Amino acid sequence: MKYLTEVGVRTKEVSIPKYSSVEVTFVDPLYPRVIFGNHEYKMSGRLVGKMLSGYVPDEQQIESWVFDSVCETPTGDEVEPDGVGPDGVPSWLLLLGFV
Repeated sequence: MKYLTEVGVRTKEVSIPKYSSVEVTFVDPLYPRVIFGNHEYKMSGRLVGKMLSGYVPDEQQIESWVFDSVCETPTGDEVEPDGVGPDGVPSWLLLLGFV
């Protein structure tokens, strides 16, 4: 699915500017695949989550999701901790490797 990045991302392999169009597949939530331009990159779930939402949740937010049994995805949907939103984006807890 295609998304607009909320923040820019720079890795050893690629620099993706803010508000760029990227395609992301979440076959493995810990290492989603990002297609930018004509190339595919494997990035950490944390980095892709930050790229899509503009932030990474803090410890207090993660605790809240664990105790409430409701979690957000980086695109703002509420799902179960091991769930996936209607747009195919996994919960933050999946992306961060807690589930």
